[in-house]
Amino acid sequence: VAVQINGGWGNEGAACTITSPATTARLNAETEQSFTVLAMPNPFTTNFVLMPKGGNQSSILVTVYDMLGKQIEQFNVEPTELENRSIGINYSSGIYNVTIAQGDEQRVVRIIKK
Repeated sequence: VAVQINGGWGNEGAACTITSPATTARLNAETEQSFTVLAMPNPFTTNFVLMPKGGNQSSILVTVYDMLGKQIEQFNVEPTELENRSIGINYSSGIYNVTIAQGDEQRVVRIIKK
């Protein structure tokens, strides 16, 4: 490894890993994208489903809030079962915030019922 100090290059020894703010930001962005959730269809008329991507195999906690912050629904589900669960059948027309948590990861999806 060579390092430039005061305009000159010095030999600093064996190879090593160097991180910079740009490298750290890129790594953090990749980590943040590891767990994503898509709500389909949005807007919906009868019900919608959540489709998780990435993450791990631990259970997922889904909490639905109306726009006033009132909790409408909450349930735990295994990641493999989430896409098969219909949500929103008894909801009134309006906008809802759906919080999806898996371990330390948490995502929020805004969904609209016509």
